[in-house]
Amino acid sequence: MKRPLYTIADEEFATLLDRADAAFKDKGIKYMLVGGVATQAHIINYLCKEDKKLIDFINSPDFRLQDHLRATDDIDITLNPRKNGEEYDKVAFAGKIYGVLENIVGKEGIFMSPTENHLVSLSLERKGIARPVFRLGLDDNKDSEKITSFNFYKGAADTNERWGKDIQEFENRFYFQVMDRAEDVKIPFCQNKDIILKVEKAEDLIATKLVRGREKDWNDILSLINHSESAGKPIDYEIIREMLCGADPRTEKAYIPFVEKYEDFMRLKDTLIKEST
Repeated sequence: MKRPLYTIADEEFATLLDRADAAFKDKGIKYMLVGGVATQAHIINYLCKEDKKLIDFINSPDFRLQDHLRATDDIDITLNPRKNGEEYDKVAFAGKIYGVLENIVGKEGIFMSPTENHLVSLSLERKGIARPVFRLGLDDNKDSEKITSFNFYKGAADTNERWGKDIQEFENRFYFQVMDRAEDVKIPFCQNKDIILKVEKAEDLIATKLVRGREKDWNDILSLINHSESAGKPIDYEIIREMLCGADPRTEKAYIPFVEKYEDFMRLKDTLIKEST
């Protein structure tokens, strides 16, 4: 079945993300948005300079938000199963995740949208500690109800083998380091509502996507670079270079496939950015 595609500009999707942030913090679970939603969050933050609000772009007849935000059908979330360096008991951590899911939907499952112009319904279609599924609705319209899911990652071992050796190597080396650098990114949705999301740092996000190297990853990388430049917040390429070209402390040697990916990217960067604008 074809899944609906969402961006943070969709009020029911934004409501889910907003409540998830509050629920993770309430339960004391360190989390970070990665992947497509993290890319959207950074791009919106770059767009909303000079006191602009996301709703200004949504309502503008001269601005196509879909040209800037790549829609997604799910939400990738990295979790830290450790506290003070010690692993949580697996059963206890699963209980915390269930507590987060229950807090997101609440007792009634009905909430005001960010603009307060709509009622958003959130229900837990399927519980799970790996891929819980939510049903989202707008204004109690059954025809509008759609589903999305969380993809939880609880350590480098959760990396899917089909992504290949390079991404497994990357996660084994950087999983917790990247989590420690996660940023609170502000989404100024409208005049009276800001949404704060814990998001993978832009440079770390680009490094991850360079290692993955799929077409959509390259599109996201170019979009992040273009929007960051336009916002006057250019990407720090030295951070990416240190990650991909620095010596692995376990071997005291650089991992050659990472070095090659970084060097290929830097050679092609300016040409690709020019072509994408």
